[in-house]
Amino acid sequence: MRHYNEDGSISGLHQLVQEQGFSIGSHVTRKADKKFAKITGFEDEFVLLVMEDDESTGSEVYKVHCRSFLKKEWKNMPPRKKQS
Repeated sequence: MRHYNEDGSISGLHQLVQEQGFSIGSHVTRKADKKFAKITGFEDEFVLLVMEDDESTGSEVYKVHCRSFLKKEWKNMPPRKKQS
């Protein structure tokens, strides 16, 4: 059952993202620039990500709006193999 806010928007957008197959621990890539990230959590209308491409960011967490995932700007990917 869907819940709606007073303005008519869907409440709990992160649940829709999870219904699309994204979950905590999923490895994802942004289609626009091929950036790789790992989903670390969900917060309100945001997906929390740690980018895997840029070592300078370390474990910095990024908040990406759920709409970005619902618009299919991100896709699930298998984990990348570490270079030795």
